[in-house]
Amino acid sequence: GKSVKQVPKKQEALPTPKNTNTPLLPPPAYDDPTIMKFACAADLLAEEPNGFACVASSSETVVNQVLDWTRQQALNVSQEQKATDHGDFVLSLPKELLWEFLQAKKADKQQPQQQNNKNNKKGKYIPPPLAKVRPLAQVQDDILSRMAAQGIIATDDGIETTTGGPTKLKFGHHLESLLHLITNNQNAKNNKNGSNKNKNNNNNTKRETDSHTGIGIGIGGDYDYMLIYGFDDSSAHEAQFELNVPGGKRSLGETCLEAAIRETCEETSLTWDEEWITKVLQNKKNPSEKMNRYYMLHPPPNHESLSSG
Repeated sequence: GKSVKQVPKKQEALPTPKNTNTPLLPPPAYDDPTIMKFACAADLLAEEPNGFACVASSSETVVNQVLDWTRQQALNVSQEQKATDHGDFVLSLPKELLWEFLQAKKADKQQPQQQNNKNNKKGKYIPPPLAKVRPLAQVQDDILSRMAAQGIIATDDGIETTTGGPTKLKFGHHLESLLHLITNNQNAKNNKNGSNKNKNNNNNTKRETDSHTGIGIGIGGDYDYMLIYGFDDSSAHEAQFELNVPGGKRSLGETCLEAAIRETCEETSLTWDEEWITKVLQNKKNPSEKMNRYYMLHPPPNHESLSSG
């Protein structure tokens, strides 16, 4: 018999719903497993944020004790066993000094804009000068001095810590974001509490909670000292350090809490669990930050990290 050539049927569009001109098509078929994994990851990320963590306390002694314990844990892990993104050091710094560095850095960038204000074209926005802050180099030197006191910068390694020295210091994105969450948003929250918010304030408003801990997600906090980690990116001609808070993107199927615990261990060797969590911070209004959740940590009263000193 005569062979009949089979023509594949066209994919028929599903009925168009009312009030729209866009036809609905069946979901695409994922023949490539790699594409399928990316699709699953994107779907999970849409529901679950990435996880970050920071040990913080009003007590410098507590943060320093956790600092010593973290360093001891790092010494117990061989260099071959450490993750590739393991930090070069951990240190304790006052929150106010970290915030002052951000403000001084911002003011330093604004100086050229203010100087060119006279030649500014009409309509171009020039931000107002920041409140008086110390020079950036001076604030940086204070941080470097604390790094030297904690044994991160040796006195004989040729690194100058005086004003105008060759050392460069920078903050990672997530450290900056966390500082803004703690400081700026706390100020905004305090101002809002003192306003006429009581008009719409009733007990029917429910606060969102972290699904893994049951702790309310908020902003701000009273933290005088913070435990952070960093990298020494120095070269023969220039000293350069980057400071940040541990954390990162979730693995496929991982919760944000599990990601924060894993990333903290990989990047600093510090191990912790849910009992450490004192607060959960997240900026849901900022599109670039709404997928990042920060767990603020404090060791439980009887934890072994507090037994020293």
